[in-house]
Amino acid sequence: MRLSTDMLCIKEDLYVEQNKFVGVKVVPRVFRYFDDGKKQMLVIYDELYVDEIVQMIDKVETIMPIKVYVFSPCEDPWEESFEKVSDKVELCALPQAIYNTYKRILPKPRLENKSSVVESEFDVSADSKKDDDNDKQSKK
Repeated sequence: MRLSTDMLCIKEDLYVEQNKFVGVKVVPRVFRYFDDGKKQMLVIYDELYVDEIVQMIDKVETIMPIKVYVFSPCEDPWEESFEKVSDKVELCALPQAIYNTYKRILPKPRLENKSSVVESEFDVSADSKKDDDNDKQSKK
């Protein structure tokens, strides 16, 4: 997830990372904050802190909305949680956007290779089990 933030910086053309947000020290395992004086972006890694971060956003005075990315196992852009500050943020759904990018740029796996690997792996396991059974029989 954290490495995907570099892709978000490229997408948003925003590279100036700040170590504080609303006077509060940024905790990189929880969230990161980018601000170049023209644009702002928050990337939230731990959804458990969304409510606390919304309270922080509520204290911000901003003309341009802050782009907010929340990493979570679902595609929910967290509209309900950010409703109180909806005039100050532009929510961007994640992780689906990143997954789609990966799908688009990474080479497609070849299905015939997958099945042959699975089959050969299965065959090796079956052969090993037969060998183990034969060893047990010979020891008796």
